[in-house]
Amino acid sequence: MRISNKFALSLTALLFIFLLVPKAAMATGATNCPQEPSQTTIVSGQNYAGANCVLYTPGDVDSFVFSANDGDTYQIIAAFQGGYNGTCLALYDPNGNKIFPTTSNPNNCTGDGDLVVSQTLTVTGNYTINLSQQGNGSGGDYALSLERINPLPPDAQPVTLAKAVSGALAPANQQTTYSFSGFTSGTYLVSVNFTGAYNGTCLYLYYPGSATPQPSPDQGCTGTGVFQFTFTPPQNGTYMVLLTGENDGSGGDYSFEVSCYLGTCSATKETTTTKLTSSPNPSADGQSVTFSAVVSSSIGAPPNEESVSFKSGTTTLGTGTLSGGTATFSDSTLKAGATTSVTAVYPGDSSFLASTSNVVKQVVEGPCTLTDTLSYSAKSNTLTMKFTVGNIAATTWNAWLTYQNTLNELFSVSQPITSPPASITKTTTLSPEGTVGVLSTLTTSTGGIICSNWKQIETGTP
Repeated sequence: MRISNKFALSLTALLFIFLLVPKAAMATGATNCPQEPSQTTIVSGQNYAGANCVLYTPGDVDSFVFSANDGDTYQIIAAFQGGYNGTCLALYDPNGNKIFPTTSNPNNCTGDGDLVVSQTLTVTGNYTINLSQQGNGSGGDYALSLERINPLPPDAQPVTLAKAVSGALAPANQQTTYSFSGFTSGTYLVSVNFTGAYNGTCLYLYYPGSATPQPSPDQGCTGTGVFQFTFTPPQNGTYMVLLTGENDGSGGDYSFEVSCYLGTCSATKETTTTKLTSSPNPSADGQSVTFSAVVSSSIGAPPNEESVSFKSGTTTLGTGTLSGGTATFSDSTLKAGATTSVTAVYPGDSSFLASTSNVVKQVVEGPCTLTDTLSYSAKSNTLTMKFTVGNIAATTWNAWLTYQNTLNELFSVSQPITSPPASITKTTTLSPEGTVGVLSTLTTSTGGIICSNWKQIETGTP
């Protein structure tokens, strides 16, 4: 993704910078690592660099953890800051599976510059970034930055048209994001002016909902002045610009600006808000869940019959049409035993702007479970039944003793919801009867038997 238009400093200048600029001063825009980072929290927009961000030996591992949702796209940049060896990066999902590097993309080390990893995640939970040393020397410094690319990151700074924003990238692998509203009725001029001393500044434009930067000319780097381009938005929505340094050194200052170049670039449509709810939540395996999206604005709801999409990450689960500002969608195929993050997206029209709802975490309970472990004591003539009961609806629990074509009821009780499954022990007095069995069921008035279990045990010679 980086443009390799790097400008170089002479060896004399590099030595001069190294001698005159302390390492701590070269990382003023970053957080210093704790001593020997282990499971250190990192969030979108954060950058670690400084005196403690060092891999001392080939066996040294520094680890960082961030929380993400299924469908999120994050970008990680690891920069080799100096020393004698390179820096290597590995990324693990919440289940401990390595998702970077892969056999198709095995290059996970850098000894000169940045290593850029952009990854769309498929599991909700905590992800681990491990940094280690390449080579067998005496160690090397690194810098680490994290940025959520899609959905729009919480640290993205909104900008006002024709108002320059000043900033700094220190160190250069720091990722800074800006957002602005773009409309199809206007053409925009996007520019970044590099004002620093040591490195360049790179700019990348992302369209609404996209995890991939636009190709040239809507991206580029500058180390000597201004990089700029014009573009006409293909859709109304929020656009994001990502700024990073061009090299792996101490970073540099910049001025960033978005201006109206031609046409009408300001909002002429009404802003909308979309709110999403679901019912029931939690739900049972196979149970129909209804998602309701309410779209509103300061002048009322958008017209009836307009479409609203219901999504899990980038996957569209289904659509609904607006009626009185509300669109609904029902789904009975959500994965059991899992939590699915769902959003509703209103695409907008000629009078109303698009909007994306809050995230609803729909919990689908696992299927009904009913198991039994039997044991018999000849000394006390006692049959012990250790049940594992799991159900998401109130039921009737029946159990029978089976022996030589007989069926004798042991108990019939009202069973409340047991989610997660619970262990329940029951006993009954039983003389030696040879091979006996215990048949148990969970029954609802509408669904009949929803799960059952039958186990046998040898009690001895009758």
